[in-house]
Amino acid sequence: MAIRRTAQRLLMAVSVCLVLSHSVPSQSGRPRVRIKMDTTNYDKSEGWTAYLSSCNFYTIVDGRKYLIDWLIRGIAGIPEPILDSANNHVAYASNIGCGTPHNDEGMTVFISDVYGKKKRPILGNCEYLRPVRFIDYLDRTYLLISQTTESNTSSFWLYDVNGGDFVLHADGLVRELKDGTFAYGYYVGDLEFKRTATVTMSNLVGREAPLKLLTRYPTHGLTQGRNVQVYGGGGCYLAHTTPPRTIRRSGARVLILDECSEGEYIVYWQGQRGKIMKGGLRPLKW
Repeated sequence: MAIRRTAQRLLMAVSVCLVLSHSVPSQSGRPRVRIKMDTTNYDKSEGWTAYLSSCNFYTIVDGRKYLIDWLIRGIAGIPEPILDSANNHVAYASNIGCGTPHNDEGMTVFISDVYGKKKRPILGNCEYLRPVRFIDYLDRTYLLISQTTESNTSSFWLYDVNGGDFVLHADGLVRELKDGTFAYGYYVGDLEFKRTATVTMSNLVGREAPLKLLTRYPTHGLTQGRNVQVYGGGGCYLAHTTPPRTIRRSGARVLILDECSEGEYIVYWQGQRGKIMKGGLRPLKW
């Protein structure tokens, strides 16, 4: 994948000496918010930044610093966090992994308020996920997320921030043009974007042609019964490396990262990845 090749080139070069931060100007009395990462190891490619070391992610709101999360740089670089236009939310991703034995680029995407008080994982899987941008449309805010692999396979997600659920998962990628329009297409050759159509937010929200829709697989699940065990450290094909944790409450919500061939689920819960055995989780469909 392009991000891995870029990371390898950068690691052989001289390390960058400046900490990257960017700000959103205050509008109509809204708080002034800056994003700050405590690593100097990053690279810019195709107009966006990837961080090449695990790091703390902060916001600075009206001059005061807030810790949002510790971001993991595993086999893949960390995409840069993004802010919404109202300075209310940040979206970010961490290389949590999903427990596959080789080339585990598994990412988890989160949304948080700018103070780090309310954060939730919204999407995770075994591929490379990147929060691209927040989009305001018809009094609602959506989050666009890209999903790419080492090959040219790609897809994208659209998350309704107000409703708290996904509205779209489609094959290919979209790139914003202007006046609310997007180029829709695919990677060909050496990760070259080929535009095949133009779409609007109405097409995206309405899940309309020419979009090629993908299966709506569950992104979250609820525990079935009390005292459900989460076996830590491993994956579908890896041995457990840490003692199990217990989810005591029935109906607790967990993020689904992967489904194993025998029906177990790899999940993310309270900062850690683990496995819930078959029958312990009820997947939620969107």
